[in-house]
Amino acid sequence: MGCEAVIRIDPTRPAFHTERGLLKTPDSSLAHELAHAVAITHGAFLPPDGDNFEATYRAPSREEAYAWIIENMYRREARYSIRNNYLDNAATSFAADPSDSSSGIPLRHLERAAVEHFRRKAAAFVTELERIPEDVCPYNPFRRHRWTSGARSAVRSAGRRG
Repeated sequence: MGCEAVIRIDPTRPAFHTERGLLKTPDSSLAHELAHAVAITHGAFLPPDGDNFEATYRAPSREEAYAWIIENMYRREARYSIRNNYLDNAATSFAADPSDSSSGIPLRHLERAAVEHFRRKAAAFVTELERIPEDVCPYNPFRRHRWTSGARSAVRSAGRRG
């Protein structure tokens, strides 16, 4: 069960580049915060749990990593530079999808975990993200991981029965 979420953001704050070249804009920040709001309103918010997540995934918590993935979807669609990982604010070309090698973390594993987490807690949200066409949003782990292990197992089981 979720609760109400409030986002406070200053849309008049000017865009700027971090020391590592990442363009920070009010709209990309809003995309990130909206991911948190979806998690909060669907009872899916994951507070830090001290599981050494930061060392592996370069983010302080699963919650921040999942919001960073959704923010990068928006960044790719908006033709902004992609955020390489959460902590260092380094930029990758807007035309390059983030990957395990470019981010320095096991990104595909993290993407699958984010998709499964939101699929369990906010299925309608995932369905809508999966539907975004590639020409609109080229980087879309929700589309890429549409058929993850649980879904594949269900399909295989259904096929055996028929």
